[in-house]
Amino acid sequence: MIGCRWSALLAAALFAALTAAQAYAHGVDLDVPNSITAPVEAGGIIYLAAGYSIVHAIRATDGHLLWRYDPKVPEASGQKLRAGWGIRGLALWKDKVYVGTQDGRLLALAAATGKLVWSEQTLDPANGAFISGAPRAFNGKIVIGNAGGDFSPLRGYVTAYDAETGRQIWRFYVVPGKPGSKDGAASDEVMDQAAKTWTGEWWKLGGGGNVWNSMTFDPEFNRLYFGTGNAGPSNWKIRSPEGGDNLYTASVVAVDADTGRYVWHYQTTPGDAWDYDSATDMTLATLSLQGHPRRVMLHAAKNGFIIGRRNHSAR
Repeated sequence: MIGCRWSALLAAALFAALTAAQAYAHGVDLDVPNSITAPVEAGGIIYLAAGYSIVHAIRATDGHLLWRYDPKVPEASGQKLRAGWGIRGLALWKDKVYVGTQDGRLLALAAATGKLVWSEQTLDPANGAFISGAPRAFNGKIVIGNAGGDFSPLRGYVTAYDAETGRQIWRFYVVPGKPGSKDGAASDEVMDQAAKTWTGEWWKLGGGGNVWNSMTFDPEFNRLYFGTGNAGPSNWKIRSPEGGDNLYTASVVAVDADTGRYVWHYQTTPGDAWDYDSATDMTLATLSLQGHPRRVMLHAAKNGFIIGRRNHSAR
């Protein structure tokens, strides 16, 4: 999976498969707190993660449960369990299934058996961050963000891992840390510029900008686009008392998919104080505009505006 949108053809093919899955769900209790999730089909098997990241593999033709994997999230999450309700989905790459957990683990499972292949902790166990969104898979990489900025003083980031081994490849922080400090991350080269859009001692309050949902891979330009959350705390008089745009919160950010290096950004709500984040989904398309084909990104942020993207910029 390289994004969060499907073509009409794939959607039609999935309809019949999901009908069988629905029958399975009605016939057998999924024994999870909720089933608000996006299933994925491959090779006649439907994979879905529901509740606290309990992964199910279901045969599409008859709804037969092939395997089930429970990562025991409530036992591992501690206080992080208070902030979320479960997982929104999973990702597939080659012979593995990938899912995040409330306590911050990124798991790789064997698609054929559901056996755990590797597990990586992506978060600080001591803070309030958690995972509720689906990872994205492309070109041998798995990327995952995190949530929790509305509950704790957090600094959002996106991390890419090797799909085979779980080795961290790159990380991009959304907001700057303490002035003069370096993270050893792909975002280091743009954090000084971002810091100019903040005032006061924002780093003591986290800054926010968590990437908890929208990420889309663009194979044409080999870029990852991700939408960032609101700044934190929400009251700008507390987090940035002299004002400022507070980059890169409430923005769409484009980075090189191989290195995580910054390419461009578009901030949909500068200095956000209303939770007008940019966490809504993004769709890549080619539209005919004024008689010419134009490559665009369709992204409707919470402020109601739709942005478009081109090769080197967004406008």
